[in-house]
Amino acid sequence: MAETDQEVAPSYTANPNQIVYDTPHVVDHEINVLDIYFAKKVQKTKWENKSEVYTVRNGGVISDVVNRYVATNRRSIVTNPNHNNRLRPGDQITVSWEESSPDGFEYVKIDSMYVGAKTFIVAACNGDNGVLKIEIHENKREYEEVVYENPIKFLIGTTEKTSVDFDIKNDKDADAGLYIKEITLRPQSNDELITIGQNFEKRTDKKGWLFLKATVTGTTDEIKFANDLNEFLNADTNKFQVKYCACNLYTVDSEGYIVGAKITKNVIASCNNRALSGQVAIIVLHRTAGGAASGTLSHMATEGYGAHFVVDYDGKIYHAISLNNAGSHIGRGQFASTIAAGWGNGNSIGIETCGYSYNEAGERRVGSVGNDTAHSYWETVTPAQADSVACLVNFLLMHYNLQIGDVKAHENICSKEPMEGQTVLNAIQTYL
Repeated sequence: MAETDQEVAPSYTANPNQIVYDTPHVVDHEINVLDIYFAKKVQKTKWENKSEVYTVRNGGVISDVVNRYVATNRRSIVTNPNHNNRLRPGDQITVSWEESSPDGFEYVKIDSMYVGAKTFIVAACNGDNGVLKIEIHENKREYEEVVYENPIKFLIGTTEKTSVDFDIKNDKDADAGLYIKEITLRPQSNDELITIGQNFEKRTDKKGWLFLKATVTGTTDEIKFANDLNEFLNADTNKFQVKYCACNLYTVDSEGYIVGAKITKNVIASCNNRALSGQVAIIVLHRTAGGAASGTLSHMATEGYGAHFVVDYDGKIYHAISLNNAGSHIGRGQFASTIAAGWGNGNSIGIETCGYSYNEAGERRVGSVGNDTAHSYWETVTPAQADSVACLVNFLLMHYNLQIGDVKAHENICSKEPMEGQTVLNAIQTYL
């Protein structure tokens, strides 16, 4: 058969998919900024079922066995057998429980914070090219005058910044799948911080509103934002509140004493003779079971033990033990859960709030009479005390990077009269 000039179509029978390489390949390049917000870092936990056989050594009852297994990371403790009979040495009790263990971290969105506090700026962004720049701005909303100069200054570590810049290709947190940066919401200059505080003081509620503004640079990809303004936390249903308190201007001097409004340095040498043994884990609230602060401070000086702070009826705070040193405020009779958590005087800060304990007849329980007279209720915490304790607690939480759950009532970690510290904790809730 004779050859012709007819063009022969290419054959792909060997690899039919090969044709895609001979066709123009088009990809839509896109950067999609989905959400940006302030967050706190929270430890995640997982619960696992555990069980073991306990061999009784010295008798006792089932509740004694259960108490051996009590811990802050355990729940639902059950035994088999479970009865009220006396146990005998050699008896074997199967103990089962659920136990939690760390399982990474998550970043939980928050809707408010105090000036000077640490927080995280978190961004959800899809893409693989460019730089995501995020600034913090104040929204005037109902206020006539602004507090801040925009964009707002903040600290990353000890360096002052006005924006967080993420490399979209390289800065994503692999575990969280987000862009994350810790900041401190304050300028580097103390003078500027004081000016911010003075601006807040002009407002009756001492509050303001912040929003986050984003831009993307260094890319030719298409950029998409969740809204036309490139702003986040600026909608009526998604607002972020910044709050100011006098404690936002507190500082700690070279000896470990707080300097600030309402605080009087009242060093008690006999109580400052033992350094903290570890990182502060909890703040413990107490009542003095006595009158004015002067009596408690005098007793501390004589006896050589007590809490770091004493708050008088008028709200004045006396700082008696350095933050570098351990107090002796928790005492004996610690619960098994307290011991299991590792809490003690060596890693806690104690706050005494002046106030009496009363018996059912309304009589003050004082001295040896108090020890022999049943407790009925506590003296009411004054508004001035509540405001001052809240300021102090707020500063300590920021200073030690703790959460409100790390503030403990004395009677919940140690054997004491009911509601001793809880009366203070209840009173400060509305001020926090």
